[in-house]
Amino acid sequence: MPHIDYEKLADAIVRKQVAQSRNALPEAEIAAAAKSIASVAEAAAGSSEPELQAIANALANGNSSEAKRLYWARLEGKARAGEAMNKQAADAARGLAALTRVTDVGEAARLYARAANLDPDDIETWRNAGHTAEQAGRLPDARTAYEAGLAAAERAQDEWWRMAISNHLGDVAVSEGNLPAALSLYDAGKQIADRLAKADPGNSGWQRDLSVSYDRIGDVLVAQGNLPDALKAYRDSQTIVDKLAEADPGNAGWQRDLSVSYIKVGNVLVAQGQLPDALKAYRDSQTIADKLANADPGNAGWQRDLSVSYDKIASIFERQGNRAEAFVHAEKSFLIDQALAARDPTNVTWQNDVQVSGDRLRRLQGK
Repeated sequence: MPHIDYEKLADAIVRKQVAQSRNALPEAEIAAAAKSIASVAEAAAGSSEPELQAIANALANGNSSEAKRLYWARLEGKARAGEAMNKQAADAARGLAALTRVTDVGEAARLYARAANLDPDDIETWRNAGHTAEQAGRLPDARTAYEAGLAAAERAQDEWWRMAISNHLGDVAVSEGNLPAALSLYDAGKQIADRLAKADPGNSGWQRDLSVSYDRIGDVLVAQGNLPDALKAYRDSQTIVDKLAEADPGNAGWQRDLSVSYIKVGNVLVAQGQLPDALKAYRDSQTIADKLANADPGNAGWQRDLSVSYDKIASIFERQGNRAEAFVHAEKSFLIDQALAARDPTNVTWQNDVQVSGDRLRRLQGK
């Protein structure tokens, strides 16, 4: 088989599925689905088994329907063969789940759960089972999968996975409205992240994990009305992200993290009535977002970040009674939202954004 760029192939398959299903997905979910497909496609191509070679050929030709048919046949065949074939059956279920998560996330969750039960030490499969169950709105199933994943991480004595799964369980608790449980789970994840970050200060990934833990804790504290502690958590996160961004100015991901951290800090300052400080935070966010958006005009996520920054600045000026400045920034936000909404009329988030920013603009115009 000729050399194939599996990441590009998987991205094309996912975007085709999204277009056919007319199911608008965030870029992060598209990337996650593509990563799953790339992984199973590369594994199939690297096998000498005729069944897997046939699957790899189908995927290489963009025929995901045929690949799914072959995966189903392999799954049922290996399942009938008994326990000795459990890992091969699990691989087939994972392949099916990867190809299904965009078109039927509920079915993908069931397939990931089936794969995890066949191969219970595979922590990532438990995580995928939990994540897709969350997306499908099946929170008890998500919690069950994450708890099994956490048990697998503890058996493996894998600290990073213990942290990651604790955070996922915290997400489920938030969705269930159980904020004390969420805070406890996020704090458990933060304690692990802190140990990892201190053990290897040069590991930027672990430093970021710690910043994300502080962010999650801050989000819960905001929801609980504990603004002082929330602000401290967000600023602890920002301190880490600021160092990462300063150490690698060309890393767009770090820069975006810093931009978002300013927004979160600004939101708390607004709630505390500290409007001048909030305005500064929002302006700092806008400065970074503007650089990112100008560097890659085709990146819709960065364009939306810039729109959010402008909208936040407009909201401060409006609160301060400066309608002229509020209008200038609200119009900038609206024009970005309008362009994004025109780019994809099926994207519900973008359509809502243009409605909200348009409402602010009309209000400032006195209409």
